[in-house]
Amino acid sequence: MNKLLVVVLPLIWLTMLWLADGSGAIAGLLGLGAASAAVLLMLFLRTRSVANVPDRFADERDRARRDHAHRIAYWVLSAPIGGLFGFALARVEKNIARDIPITIPVEQFPLLMVSLWGVVLVWLALPTALLAWRPEESFPDDGEPG
Repeated sequence: MNKLLVVVLPLIWLTMLWLADGSGAIAGLLGLGAASAAVLLMLFLRTRSVANVPDRFADERDRARRDHAHRIAYWVLSAPIGGLFGFALARVEKNIARDIPITIPVEQFPLLMVSLWGVVLVWLALPTALLAWRPEESFPDDGEPG
């Protein structure tokens, strides 16, 4: 069930991107946004014993699994977020140098909002998705090989 939730979450977001670029059905986008939030909540609840438990209640294995998932997630996220930030900064600098106002066309606003939702969704979901994808048994003890 965990792997299904991990797969469904990006599919919902890609559907949102498809809707935002075309017809702009706001009700559909809001419904899919609520569905993605519900799937994310289910994912959080299914991994809550590892992902969200305070350190004082978690044993060393759970903390190691959680820390490993966060480390991998933030390594994966650092390159695209850094690249997007650099691109946006360069774009703003170019527009300021040419005295061009920074505007967003009204028809592109739903696409921008869905894209921002996707960034927030990935930022929140990736560590939990990594925990949900790998079963607990796949993390060896420190003394065991591989």
